[in-house]
Amino acid sequence: MVRLELGKLADERLEELVLSHLPLGSRRGPHGGRIEAWGSMVLSHDVAVGLPPQQLGFFGFHYAAADVASCFAVPLHLVLGIYLPVGYDSEKLTLIARWLGREAKRWKVDVLAGHTGCYVGVRRPIVSTTCIGQPYREPSPCAEGDAVFVVGPLLDESLWINNGLSRLPLAQLRRLSPLRACLALGRLQGVKYMHDVAEGGLARSLIETSKAVGHVVRAESRGLALTEGAKKLIGEEENPWWLPSFGAEIFVVDPSEASRIRTSVRRLGLVASTLAELGGPGVGATMDGRKLEGLQRTSVDALYGSKTLP
Repeated sequence: MVRLELGKLADERLEELVLSHLPLGSRRGPHGGRIEAWGSMVLSHDVAVGLPPQQLGFFGFHYAAADVASCFAVPLHLVLGIYLPVGYDSEKLTLIARWLGREAKRWKVDVLAGHTGCYVGVRRPIVSTTCIGQPYREPSPCAEGDAVFVVGPLLDESLWINNGLSRLPLAQLRRLSPLRACLALGRLQGVKYMHDVAEGGLARSLIETSKAVGHVVRAESRGLALTEGAKKLIGEEENPWWLPSFGAEIFVVDPSEASRIRTSVRRLGLVASTLAELGGPGVGATMDGRKLEGLQRTSVDALYGSKTLP
């Protein structure tokens, strides 16, 4: 183990601890990378913080890549920043890079540019990523009566955080990302719009979906597929629909294609829960008749970074 010193990592140390674990772009240079841009591109930026090293690398990739996929685009390139406390363990840095690199390789995303260094004032490692993708189509106009599905494990992320960020098998960890579902379902006829269920939970996602599609959303929780653990957490939480649930995704779909889309979801080993139908033109969202507004915080939000991490 080596304790890393203040400032930007030296080239040889950067190569050993970080770059050797990443799929690097062929046109990466000392100051930046070059891409051949054609037509429109989709960009998303995210940060991962307050997680153990392996999960920090994993979600450092998936947060930004899944956002790009939610825009009906294929992730292609990544710009990566890793910012560390002075004296950070070099072996933990390698874990961050290795886990991020493995996911990037799996999804054929290369790293074009980045920065890694240790700085005074940084108390926990931060992974900052910008993902660049190529759109394959635009979202479709939505209409009154369109179905709103939730696909994926609702509230599993909050349960994982609540249980102390326990180390998960890779297959189970990958269920906490909507990337696969977005890339598989986004090309299907009848899928009109996608939105992740991350910070701010289902409530914030419904608010933002309403704004994006220009229709009121009146959601009902009775159709949601929930595990016993999720039901228990809902009963204990004052604002349950604001609980983070990365891994779940909202899909707005043409009702005439809903059955075919459900079949495709089952083939992915996932469940599509009926949440709502789009109402008339306007902006606003409700859950079980209660108006959703602002950004409510939950007990789980405060747990990010509060645990003693390995």
